Amino acid sequence: MTQNPQPIEPRTVQIGDVILGGYHGEYPTVLILSMFHRGDRLVTNSIRGLFDSKRAQRYLNRAMKLTETTGTPLILDVLAETPEAMTNYLTFLAKSAPSLPFLIDSSSREARLAGVTTAVDTGRTQLAIYDAISHHTTIEELKALKTAKIEAAIILAHNPLDIRPQGRLEALKGTAEEEGLLAKAETAHISKILIDTVALDLAGLSIAATAMQFVKNELGFPVGAGSANSVALWRHASEISPAAKRYLASALCTYLQCHGADFILAGPLRRAPRFFAATSATDALLAYTSPDGAYPAPTPKLRTHPRYKVL
Repeated sequence: MTQNPQPIEPRTVQIGDVILGGYHGEYPTVLILSMFHRGDRLVTNSIRGLFDSKRAQRYLNRAMKLTETTGTPLILDVLAETPEAMTNYLTFLAKSAPSLPFLIDSSSREARLAGVTTAVDTGRTQLAIYDAISHHTTIEELKALKTAKIEAAIILAHNPLDIRPQGRLEALKGTAEEEGLLAKAETAHISKILIDTVALDLAGLSIAATAMQFVKNELGFPVGAGSANSVALWRHASEISPAAKRYLASALCTYLQCHGADFILAGPLRRAPRFFAATSATDALLAYTSPDGAYPAPTPKLRTHPRYKVL
């Protein structure tokens, strides 16, 4: 399989007020920051979903203010270990940030399904993004998404048998022997598709970044990857500096942006200022001068783009 020499028209997806996709530079890179993840200092009981709500509200308010200041959009990645915890977290979010798009994210299928139910109960299915559809996604999950009329989902473009960008495209499109992940999403009536090209470690982020370009050119969907795991699994950080991972986290956001990411799963919400600083400045610079050296670059679609906010 070779990369399509004639890239197709890139698609855009709108979830709430957040627009993802399009040609590089038309829309700002979207930050996806996590809350209530394992080890989050906010959480006092991860099984029941108990947490410091006042502190959580402060983090949310600060991040939403940073969105206004920089022009970088925000989506919240809500992680939970149990159905009860997921219900509590999403109920809080519905009251504290009612217009903010969010990921329903968990390693537990039951917790993800509880997230779908809560999105329906709180009237926020239009803001919900299921994370994620993969080869492990069950028929029960696909039926639940269809019934709830969840429109958006992240698809994990992961192929353990072929980690090359071409292998990730194959996982999405399918083969004669195996159904592709896009067909699974169609079964659930998912119309707003985001493709995560999956980085399992620091070296793998290079492959994921290249795969974003393959996927965008051939399929047109908004693409992105998670840099947080790459930071966490960097084995040589301690040899450089106690703060090495902190610096790398922001640098990897910039790296993915320069490879065409439409969204980045960057890390914890409590570290929002460093992520917003890195991504907004990078987006502004990428939109300032066109790749062929002409000046100025094509005008971004939004007047709230970081090009007009931070330069």
